[in-house]
Amino acid sequence: MILRMICVLLFLWMACVHAQALQVPNDFRDFVQTIQIAQIGDEKADFVVNALDENTLHVKMSFELPNEIQQDDWQVNIIPAFRPSFHWAPQRVPPKQRLGHLLLGQLQP
Repeated sequence: MILRMICVLLFLWMACVHAQALQVPNDFRDFVQTIQIAQIGDEKADFVVNALDENTLHVKMSFELPNEIQQDDWQVNIIPAFRPSFHWAPQRVPPKQRLGHLLLGQLQP
């Protein structure tokens, strides 16, 4: 049990070391504690944060990658500033046969 806890803490520490935290605008601090963006290789993201209105935060991020990078994982973590009263189930992805149909259906007028 102790070894498992140490492994989890080590994993979380490693994830934080290779991530950068965005400054959340003051108007959104009641909802979003922090947004963490992982690096790709040794490259950090360039990002722009804009409040579109009182309920919508727009985050644009980009990477300048000088070389090809092998990486198995990349993530953006949004940490809420409140304790949720319930937790959502993971989103189910439609079968591959329907995915193209759904995307094309959204693009048609």
